[in-house]
Order: sequence, then C-alpha cells, then structure tokens
Amino acid sequence: MLLRFNKIAIYILILSSLSSCVQDMPVIESYSYTPTSYELKIPFGFPQPKIPSDNPMTEEGVELGKKLFYDPILSSNNTHSCASCHFQINGFSDPNQFSIGVNGLAGDKNASALINLAWNTFNFWDGRVISLEEQALDPITNELELHSSWTEVVNRIKEDNTYRELFMMAFNTSNFDSSHVVKAIAQFERTLI
Repeated sequence: MLLRFNKIAIYILILSSLSSCVQDMPVIESYSYTPTSYELKIPFGFPQPKIPSDNPMTEEGVELGKKLFYDPILSSNNTHSCASCHFQINGFSDPNQFSIGVNGLAGDKNASALINLAWNTFNFWDGRVISLEEQALDPITNELELHSSWTEVVNRIKEDNTYRELFMMAFNTSNFDSSHVVKAIAQFERTLI
C-alpha cells in the first residue's frame, strides 16, 4: 500500500511540475487582439497628415515604436539606440556636427531633427526616401550608425517575451519582421510634434 501511495505521489508531483512548466510558457498566438486607434493631436493651423493606409496609428504601435526607439537592442553591440543620436532635449537631433555610431566612428552628417515628421514628404538630409517606414530601415544596417543586420535584430527581438507580446498587441502577430519594426518606429516618430 505504501509503495502504491509513493507512486501516486510521484505521478502527482510530475504532473504538477509539467503543469507549472506549461503555465510559464507564453501562449501568444492563441488570441486575437484589436489595437486601439491613436488620435494624433494636430496643432491649430496644421493640415491633416497623410498616414499610410498600411500603417494606421494605434496606441499599441506608438508605445512599441517608442520602446524600440530607446532600446539599444537595435544595434550590433547593444550599446546604441535611435535616441543615442536623436537627443530628445535637442529636438530629437544631434547638436554635434557629426553623429557617432556604435563603433565610435563619426558619420559625415549629424542626426537630423525628428519633429513634425507626420508631414514630411522627404527624409534624410538628402531627401532620398519618402516614407518614415523606409527611412527607419537604413540606420540599422548602416555601418556608421547601428551597424547590424535586420535578421540579427529581428531574431534578438523575437527572443524577448515582452517584445513578442507588444508586437501581438500592436500588429496582432508574433511572427513579425523588419517591416513591423519600422512601422512601429514610424508611428512613434509621427507623434513628435
């Protein structure tokens, strides 16, 4: 009888251990989330901005974009973020003549101001890209800026439970890629008025 009781106790212990393991595993794709529309506060006299139809502004997207903007996870060595060169105190620009990237190398320009971007039709100092989403692609791979690869960055972000949850809330997916990352950053940048 004692041996039978010990076997039952062992089975219960194993089942409770497995149960707690399952509870600790994030179940992200098991629900659908509808993001909350973000109401952009437009100053008097400003025209309505043209928000891309494939990247509507949401509360969750803006918050995710803000977190990404300030997170050094986007750089090759986890030391620099977008905010490392776009200083909020300086209108999200770099007061230095040349911005310094992750490897301590100076670029040939400074990080431009990130204000009123919801109305921008050209980005970068030379105006080479039209959308904020397209603009946000470049600094990640630029060797003078964050000097990483999109594969590396997305893989690092996907390893983070908090980010997986935030992407689910913002875009209703945990299978995100670089396009989702830049969409979130662009949503945040459009709020910098």
